[in-house]
Amino acid sequence: MNRVLLLVMCAVLISLPAAADAAANTRIGLLWWPADPVNPANPFIESLQECLTEQISTACPGSSFVPQDTIRDAFFPLLEPATQPDSEEAFAALLARSDIRPRLVKRLDYLVTLTGDTAEEHNGGILCGAGYGGGGCLGFAWINKDTRISVVIWDLAGAAPAGHQESRVEGTTFIPAFILPIPIPALTEGAACRDMSRQVLEFIRSRPQGLDCR
Repeated sequence: MNRVLLLVMCAVLISLPAAADAAANTRIGLLWWPADPVNPANPFIESLQECLTEQISTACPGSSFVPQDTIRDAFFPLLEPATQPDSEEAFAALLARSDIRPRLVKRLDYLVTLTGDTAEEHNGGILCGAGYGGGGCLGFAWINKDTRISVVIWDLAGAAPAGHQESRVEGTTFIPAFILPIPIPALTEGAACRDMSRQVLEFIRSRPQGLDCR
């Protein structure tokens, strides 16, 4: 009996490193697509990439990320803003090319193409002035914010269709001003990022080779 238990324990211990390696080898690439040819350095996309990386890495410590600059450099000039595919069908055809797919699979398990932005509507007003007795501001303003994020998740190891996920968060930043303006921000970008991170994780976990995350 003891010998049987010993053999079972040895088998479990031997399998643990393999499972850890499988989790650690799950590589996720983030790519802004379609990128704006006029504004290739979009600060919203840069901050979104950092947020998604942090959120997913926290939930899945074994995952690794390939930033979009590395992906673009590896496939230059096919993914540059001026030469990128102009439709999802064209993007899928690019990924299926015999000279492209092996290079992608060598680096990535999943490619997450993302786009998004925050639209703002400014209302109200604040007046500020200064005189001999000092200065200050008086008034009330508010900013309606609408953050939208869309991603397409390409499973490079499988033949399943790409996964489409969207997140939208609305909020209002209030700015009362009595002597000094004091903004009360609506953190729509962070909320939309957290929601999108959850959706991306759910998709990857649903795949046969998906991550085992909490």
